[in-house]
Amino acid sequence: VEDDEGNNISALSDTLSQSVYDAALVACTKYARAQLALQWLEMATTNPSICLKTPMFTSAILACANDKERQDRLKDALTLLDDMRNQQVVLDAVAYNILIRIWKNSTVWKEALDSLYSLNENPGISDGESSSKKTNYKERMALYEKNGDWEKAVALIEEIKMAKRVPITASRMYVKAMYICSRAGQSLKSLELFRDLRKQGISLNMEMYRTVLTSCCTKGEKYEHVMEVLADIKANGLRLNRYMYKIILSACNERGKWQDALTLLEEMRHLGFTVDEPMYIETLTSCLRGGVWQDALMVLDDMVLEGLKPSLPTYNKIMNSCAKYGQWQSTLKLMESMTLNNVKPDISTCIFALRACKKQGQWKQASKILHEMDRNGVTPNLEAYNLALASCRKDGQIKHALQLMNSMSQSEKKSLVPDVNTYNAVISACVRYGHAEQAETLLEDMITKGITPTVNTYNQVINCYKVHGEFDRALMLLKKNAQFQCITRYRHLQRNNNNVQTKRKRFLEKFKSLRLIE
Repeated sequence: VEDDEGNNISALSDTLSQSVYDAALVACTKYARAQLALQWLEMATTNPSICLKTPMFTSAILACANDKERQDRLKDALTLLDDMRNQQVVLDAVAYNILIRIWKNSTVWKEALDSLYSLNENPGISDGESSSKKTNYKERMALYEKNGDWEKAVALIEEIKMAKRVPITASRMYVKAMYICSRAGQSLKSLELFRDLRKQGISLNMEMYRTVLTSCCTKGEKYEHVMEVLADIKANGLRLNRYMYKIILSACNERGKWQDALTLLEEMRHLGFTVDEPMYIETLTSCLRGGVWQDALMVLDDMVLEGLKPSLPTYNKIMNSCAKYGQWQSTLKLMESMTLNNVKPDISTCIFALRACKKQGQWKQASKILHEMDRNGVTPNLEAYNLALASCRKDGQIKHALQLMNSMSQSEKKSLVPDVNTYNAVISACVRYGHAEQAETLLEDMITKGITPTVNTYNQVINCYKVHGEFDRALMLLKKNAQFQCITRYRHLQRNNNNVQTKRKRFLEKFKSLRLIE
């Protein structure tokens, strides 16, 4: 811009030749002088004898890219791009790739992406230039990844296929596109890309398989996709690493595929992999989801033998599963294991054990658990007492149930008030062994204390009187509480039965007269 004597030569711009401008811009590029490049390009624009060509803009763009001291160099590149459009100058592959490279890690990458999209759709670009400028797949895919634009990433894969790129380039771009699809929640599209890649006979390395597995294990997708990829890995003679085992175990847990989880766990041991606690937890949870609590206990034992200490949530998960199947012996063994491993039980642990005891009527074990709760520093709550009371029903332990209910409010520490479930549990024990009067006394006690009985509460007491032929007392109790218009226990009396006794028929007639049944 200045001559040897320091004089500004912009006034002489009309006298400079095309080669001078080209040489000046190349020099600006070499020495990373963005400001000078922009000045020379502006001078060329005002010179009617100069033909603005693609290399001139390319040099200016490259100068902006190389001048790291200039803060606005990225915006300058965007400005040059707009100038090229206005001057109807074709963007060549060099400038195109430079722009993508300097934009992808910049603060204006979103604006750059918009410009990139518009360039791809520019009808003014010739087919030859269009195909040549699309050669920098890596940089373009990086921009698509930043924006999470999986559709553009898939479209780029189609371009690569049309360009018949070498396998190594195609495979890398495929994996990148699969990763973009996975992050965007398009795991099925990621799997389609994997299948397409395999159809072309392109071999995948473990990094590529890892990306595919990660996308296939996205929550909500089919477990069969994971197994498809796993089968392909083994068919190619490749060996899974620990991370990939962890991904597949997680998928097994999500779908409750406990057989596959146990197989994978055994396979890891056979290959000498170190199985950590999260992997054991994934396998154990898979067994619990599949309802095989016995296998879950075996996995827990293996975990302890490996020197790993199960956590309280792990114990509680297994306890909950055992409680569903009434496996009270297993719950007690688990509580013993917790003591040996210095894991302190919480209220949830005890509740699960009491539920298992309730299912099998193990009232002695339930009472023992209640006593041990105090010893372990766990205060029994109302649900714990109700479960212990419900376990008394099977053996008709009325005396024990009454003592247990009275003990609820005796201790200042507990100070628990019985609710409707508490009374129903004791009344149920009374009814099971024909103590209807005791059950009715408890019913009256409920009402006195302001606890509203349920229909089921009345049904139990009335049914007890009915079984023992005391129909008048049952009817008297029913008349006291005529607001309950739905006594389900007597619906079976409407059925035709040749062996229905006379008293029962009379009882049914009285019910009909009260309009309590149809």
